[in-house]
Amino acid sequence: VLTTNSNLLIEEKSSNSFEVTHQLKVLPVNSHITALPSESIKVAGVVNEAFDNNLLKADVKVTLDNSTYQTEAIDGKFDVLVELSKGIKSGKHSVEITASDSKNNMGTGSIELEITPVEKYLKLELSEYNIEPGKKIGITSSLYDQADDLINASLGLEMIYEDDEKIFIKTVQSNEKIEYEFSQYAKPGSYIFTSKYNRLQAQSIVNVTTVKEVKVKYENQSVLIENVGNVPFIDEITLFVQNELKKYLVTKKLDIKPGKFLMIDLSKEVPDGVYNIAMPLKESLDSIRQTINQSLPHEENLLAAEVRIEDNRPVYKRLISGIGSITGGLVGADGALTKNPLVAPLMLTAVILLLVIRYGRKPIMSLIRREKKEEPKKKED
Repeated sequence: VLTTNSNLLIEEKSSNSFEVTHQLKVLPVNSHITALPSESIKVAGVVNEAFDNNLLKADVKVTLDNSTYQTEAIDGKFDVLVELSKGIKSGKHSVEITASDSKNNMGTGSIELEITPVEKYLKLELSEYNIEPGKKIGITSSLYDQADDLINASLGLEMIYEDDEKIFIKTVQSNEKIEYEFSQYAKPGSYIFTSKYNRLQAQSIVNVTTVKEVKVKYENQSVLIENVGNVPFIDEITLFVQNELKKYLVTKKLDIKPGKFLMIDLSKEVPDGVYNIAMPLKESLDSIRQTINQSLPHEENLLAAEVRIEDNRPVYKRLISGIGSITGGLVGADGALTKNPLVAPLMLTAVILLLVIRYGRKPIMSLIRREKKEEPKKKED
């Protein structure tokens, strides 16, 4: 605008429009960098004025996570070495670059940094560390990186018994919880779980407890004793087989492997009749007591009541039983034959000899006389 001293307008004109800015341009050499923990990366770039003119000098600040590095751009160029920590998190990070000059002009830029995870350690966790046979256990195997973060990977998992017997080998996913059910008859002791990934491995141990237990039941003239524990059941059992007239003791030594059973056929032990079958209990057979209490809560040692048992005993047992009824104290609840079953065959032999002497003497003597009469005839011939 041109005016006179008295503000008289002489001429007026307008220029072309222009823009004023305080922004600088920051141009990194690389927009994406991939690195491993503990490595050093080079952050380099150019700082220009807003309209691409070279900036002679600027202060440059590089920030990664909580770390800051400063340098100076000369003729618009800069570079700085950034040390990555060994515990830096895996995945994507942003490297921020800030530039400023003496006139307070500023500019920013960024670089995408990708950290490759490094497998650091394995962790193996169990839901139980002491467990009974027949129970389930939860197993979680996890792979972690340098920042203690989970890594998704396939891991090897195996279980062995007492550093010797291999139970299984399988592949699982990191941080995947699986279940394993121990057999009812799993041997007691230490079971070792080992998780593996390349050079890494982790171990956990579970102890399977000892269970000594049998189940006893009466069925079809027999008493069945099943070992439902996980160790051999070695003991002695005595059964009371009795009615209003007589009581019989049937004693058996037990040596039953886990999962197996022993059958005591009572028809081969007692005469024909209707009986109650009971079992006196010992402290060493507490597990049997529990079984009986569950099945017959009102009579703790009664296995069966008023059951018919046939007589399928061997002949010598029947003969001895007859003799016992005559001689009184020979056979019975506390008789010698009950306590010493090996005496039975000897008694049978004695019985047979008595019968031969008593009833077979005359026929034998007749045979001897007959042979003597025939001898002269043979000599004459």
